[in-house]
Amino acid sequence: MNRKNSIHCINRHLYNVLLSELRTLETKCNRITAEVSEVKKMIALLPPDIGTLISSIERSAKEMHEQSIMHREYVERCINGEPKIHLIRRADNGL
Repeated sequence: MNRKNSIHCINRHLYNVLLSELRTLETKCNRITAEVSEVKKMIALLPPDIGTLISSIERSAKEMHEQSIMHREYVERCINGEPKIHLIRRADNGL
């Protein structure tokens, strides 16, 4: 196997590992979002500060999920040899 093919195989292996990890992250984010939603319902009668905290956690879980999807789709495009894009940070929330 020449050097170029070897590097391609290594990259493909790394992409597959990354895809697996991103799918796991997406599943965890979905579970966090669902559980936070349930907690939010249970504490609806508590002081407003608690609701704000729960909403913040819920929003963070949703943002993590969206980022995970974007990264997974990027890795899938790389595996398929499609033109690569550059991921950039969002300035509004520092992510």
